[in-house]
Amino acid sequence: MTVHSRDPHADADEGLDRKVLAQVRKRFVQVNRDKLERLRRAAREREADLIDLLPLLWHVNHPSLPGWVDYDTPCSLSDYTPTQATLLAGKKIAKAFEYERRAALRRDLYALFLMGSTGSLGHSGESDLDVWLIYRPDLSHDALQSLQEKAQRISKYAEQQGVALHVYLMTEEQVRSGAFGPMSSEHSGSTQHMLLLDEFYRSAILLAGRSPLWWLVPPEQHLNYAVYSERLLTQRFVKAGEYIDFGNVVDIPAGEFFSGTLWQLNKSLDAPYKSVLKLALMEVYAQLPPPPPLSLIYKSRIYHNQTALDDLDPYLLIYHAVERHLIEQGQLARLDLIRRALYLKTGIKLSQSPRVSDWQRDLLQKLVKQWGWPRSTLQMLDQRRYWKIETVINERQQLSEVLNQSARTLQQFARQHSDLAEQNQQELTILRRKLFATLEKRPGKIERHNLHIAPDLSESALTIVERNSEGCEILRGLHDKQQLGKERPLKRSNDLIELLAWTHANELLSRRTRLALISDNPAASLAEAATLARDLFDFFPQPLPLASNEALDAPAQVQKLALFINVGVDPMAELSRQGLQLVSSQTDALAYGASHELLVQKIDLVWLTSWGELHTSQFHGDDAVPEFLGKLHALLEAQKAKPQVQAFCASPIRARSIANRMQLVVDELLHEVFPLAKHAPVRYLLRLGKGFVELQWEEQQLSLRRCADITELMSWLAEPITPACELIFEQQTARALDFDLIYCQRRQGSLQLFYRRVLERIDIFVLDEADALVLCQYPNTELKPLLQAWQQFLVQVSDRQRRLSGLPPLPTPDCFELCSSNGEQRTQLRRLELTPATPESWALSASLQAGKPLRQSLQLQVQQQEFSLLDNGEDFLSQAVQQVLRLRQQPERYPVYLSDLIITDVPFDVSTAYFVRQKKQIEELLNSALN
Repeated sequence: MTVHSRDPHADADEGLDRKVLAQVRKRFVQVNRDKLERLRRAAREREADLIDLLPLLWHVNHPSLPGWVDYDTPCSLSDYTPTQATLLAGKKIAKAFEYERRAALRRDLYALFLMGSTGSLGHSGESDLDVWLIYRPDLSHDALQSLQEKAQRISKYAEQQGVALHVYLMTEEQVRSGAFGPMSSEHSGSTQHMLLLDEFYRSAILLAGRSPLWWLVPPEQHLNYAVYSERLLTQRFVKAGEYIDFGNVVDIPAGEFFSGTLWQLNKSLDAPYKSVLKLALMEVYAQLPPPPPLSLIYKSRIYHNQTALDDLDPYLLIYHAVERHLIEQGQLARLDLIRRALYLKTGIKLSQSPRVSDWQRDLLQKLVKQWGWPRSTLQMLDQRRYWKIETVINERQQLSEVLNQSARTLQQFARQHSDLAEQNQQELTILRRKLFATLEKRPGKIERHNLHIAPDLSESALTIVERNSEGCEILRGLHDKQQLGKERPLKRSNDLIELLAWTHANELLSRRTRLALISDNPAASLAEAATLARDLFDFFPQPLPLASNEALDAPAQVQKLALFINVGVDPMAELSRQGLQLVSSQTDALAYGASHELLVQKIDLVWLTSWGELHTSQFHGDDAVPEFLGKLHALLEAQKAKPQVQAFCASPIRARSIANRMQLVVDELLHEVFPLAKHAPVRYLLRLGKGFVELQWEEQQLSLRRCADITELMSWLAEPITPACELIFEQQTARALDFDLIYCQRRQGSLQLFYRRVLERIDIFVLDEADALVLCQYPNTELKPLLQAWQQFLVQVSDRQRRLSGLPPLPTPDCFELCSSNGEQRTQLRRLELTPATPESWALSASLQAGKPLRQSLQLQVQQQEFSLLDNGEDFLSQAVQQVLRLRQQPERYPVYLSDLIITDVPFDVSTAYFVRQKKQIEELLNSALN
């Protein structure tokens, strides 16, 4: 529509005729009355009763009526007198109500409107009622607070009647200036002034109070609205107290298209069918040159006496504008989706015979006939409540394409208007994340298909089919092997947990669903599958939550994390094939029995994020636990809040102990290790089977390494630990190795000596001043000489190194026995006081040069006599041993111990453990010679 204008004052004078104005007003009043009558006919009984009652509730303050606050609450609607039917409706809900008719000295409330889809083709039993209440601008703060309280109470009453009612309190000036308040999930706020006013003028129904002055400004005076409306008032063509002026809908700014598209996209995932039509309207309005606003088309038809309500229906005005645009653009597939969206929005089922005919049905029938839809399309759409996953997947794909296209259009618009993007950066970020979380496909992410498309996807029965080489699949209904291949699977997956998580997230699987299992895997069972399904329900209750804007305004956080262990796996299968059965009192599932079997052979990880995403990941074999630990750290390293974590195991082999064991490890990591690793270097050691795994954090970066056995572990532990580093043994690992007792004595800057008798040997542990731990093992022998030799060795070596470094000597080494107490299996720690050694027992010392072969550079001293390869030949070790034996007072052939060691060319700051490791090698050579 093109509007031409000359001098605005001259144009404003044209057509100012009281008779014409009266006719126009009468026409608008009649259209308003007809729309209200249409609304009553289409509304549910309680909804219609509430609409009739609303003006009365605002007009009076009566303690018996809904919404009562007090007698001082602003009330009294301009130009309103309740009808007899309205008064009877009041008496119906409040028998004590009596209406007292009296002249009000002032009207606190100017007008009451319904707006939106109300009374249109798009209104259905699920539609909300949006009410605009216009109040006088000079209300006090307390009066306004009381009015807001009344609005909340009336909305609550409506909710009790099964009606969603939203009341927006505004002044005339607030509407005119666009100060509608903040944007919410139900209201587009002040960011869409012209769009909202445009929607108001074409959809509003006046329930009571002053009429909009906009009615009386002819469409040809569209560009002269301010001048024309001023003449109407100043020349008293209309009385100011009978009208309310919200202003005109002029050119809609780019910022409003941007904001409108942004808002509709945010709503689209909750109400996609409603949003796709509004999103297309945003595109229509964003064209260049811009088309006339729909409210102007609406007004023009009334001015031209085209008052048939079908031609004025707000939803049809939108639809026809969108239809023209999409046909011009050649987007027929999108047009078909929008037609389905409009049809579903009405809630009318044309394939079914009506009990009574109504205007909405007749109007929709005309549209469908124009669209040329076959009856099969109507039947499919009318069965929406019975749609199953296949239909929903297809529908979601089309909706996703449209929503992603609108998002791309918005991003392109943002690039062209960088100022808008900057102003709305937070909203854009939230939108991108919302679309990403809901629509983006990624490996391991469980796709959720039902974007409010169908009300119930649950299946009464499902059959899980597992094929070892082809993964698994799920079928609708109960089947046996003979029926396989006759029905297309609902979903295929490589993993059972991923398949169950998909059926759970999409709500195919309910607590009433019966399950069947067909599997080639002898370790799989129906009982296990049913238990896993129950665990999913208990830990991730349906429906899975969608993300709030607050959550999307921050990076995604893991909220819930479940470990499903050994799904479809028998960890003792190899032993069973060999005809062996492992029974042991050593019940640690991570190192079970005397052979230390690792019973955790598969971990399925399922986690839910604060963005509403459900993910899965799988880990297999002996690497399952370390790989899971690395994944756990990667998921949680950036977040402060601890997620809820639960370990599950439903296998027939030691399920509870396996789950509890992994739960213990995870809890220790979450509550102790991970928080500590954010502030200091940490080494965390865990026993897995016959070997060990170490997680090490340096500057919050995690590295992971494995060792095959205790020997390799001890070589790790023999390296000094930096003072700031925390060495943490997993609880059961530490107890099994007695390391918890050793490291609880850890005091950097001191030496500790520990020993224990184990069957036919003696273990000596030295924990040095740098927290390096060395293990030396001896055959079971006399203890006193051994400990005295060790004490003397540690004192000699450490004192020498401290002198060279210019540091004071270390305290005398502490000595502890690791022993069982009172027949208990748990090891205890007992301190010992050692007496100084006799000269004969520590008469052997050695020296060597670092970096040279040991036998080549080694020199031994037995009192004053020296032995070396150069001076004594190949048997110099035997000669030195024989000399030691000759000097002993006792004839026993207990091992030869080194009482001192000098190593040249080593740094001054090397720790005592370095000398201990060299002592160990030299003693092995000497005792080999002794034997």
